[in-house]
Amino acid sequence: MKGDELYKEGLYLESKPIWEEVLDMNSSFILSYKALAKAYFKMGDYKKPLNVLKLLRINWAIPMPFGR
Repeated sequence: MKGDELYKEGLYLESKPIWEEVLDMNSSFILSYKALAKAYFKMGDYKKPLNVLKLLRINWAIPMPFGR
């Protein structure tokens, strides 16, 4: 998987479109949320990663470590 390879190399911005496509196909794939959150953070958008992780919480009904 190319997105996984880019993610492992720390190339979060480059992997962003791939992870967005993965989420469109399967919203249960946890790594895609984490990768997108890191990509947004690298882009300087510090609020969007929280929104992405909140989606993960909604999709999996698990508590977030930093609250709401």
